[in-house]
Amino acid sequence: MSADSTTATRTYVHDPSWGRLPAGLVDWAYVPAVAVDSEDRVYVNQRGRPSVVVYSRAGELLATWGDQFAEGAHGLYVRREADGEYLYFTDVARHCVVKCTLDGREIWTLGEPGHVGAWGEPFNKPTSVAFTPDGDFYVSDGYGNARVHHFDPNRKLIRSWGERGEGPGQFSLVHHVWFDTRGGKRRVWVCDRENNRIQIFSPEGEFIKEKTGFHRPDNTWVDSEGYMYVTELGAGLAILDPNDRLIQRIEGGKSREPGTILKPHGIWGDSRGALYVGEVEDGHRIQKFVRTA
Repeated sequence: MSADSTTATRTYVHDPSWGRLPAGLVDWAYVPAVAVDSEDRVYVNQRGRPSVVVYSRAGELLATWGDQFAEGAHGLYVRREADGEYLYFTDVARHCVVKCTLDGREIWTLGEPGHVGAWGEPFNKPTSVAFTPDGDFYVSDGYGNARVHHFDPNRKLIRSWGERGEGPGQFSLVHHVWFDTRGGKRRVWVCDRENNRIQIFSPEGEFIKEKTGFHRPDNTWVDSEGYMYVTELGAGLAILDPNDRLIQRIEGGKSREPGTILKPHGIWGDSRGALYVGEVEDGHRIQKFVRTA
């Protein structure tokens, strides 16, 4: 995993020893999502059984669970709340968002599992969820829809926006949503994957601007220093500084050789700066990259 030395500000080294497979698995299925909690436990969400594999930062296998997400795993978000931390899953097969404890106990389900909403309504293959500091949340919806839905903390739908197309506020594939608070701003970043861009909106869904030049952007994640990491399916990893400037691009590889990035999809980081990248399609794996500079 390398970058052009003239533009690189961060370097990473692949950790080949991290994350042995659970007993009974000979290889990963698609790994669309990964998230890391405040104790640096790493939750790997694969489209298979077990669908959730939990590791320590050092790579020790801690737990497996979550067969209910085996067919539709897609998005995963970890959030600290007043009474602890929780995981939020988006399920493209069952058309729902599910809140779970860190050990997999379901708290609530938003959407009727298996029911497809009418055009424009929640949900039709939702792809991700992201929260505001106040507890509102946004759902990108997704493969079957072309909308972003905004809910209040009580799961009441406030508003929805989006339609198919290439213009501002239109989407080809609403693949990921992230609520950005950097610099005191409050903005909703939406990966419009097949339009090769990220669109940025106000919390009320008003179009602010678009950022182009991406190659099928899949997911975003922001670290504690305000740097945003964008996975690009088939192209690698882009890094933006706290002022939204593209400062580094780590090119994807052409093979599944360990340490290359082939088909990146999900991304999250831990407290020591390491990155965990989940891959789909012919990548289908999870890899850890340790930050060295």
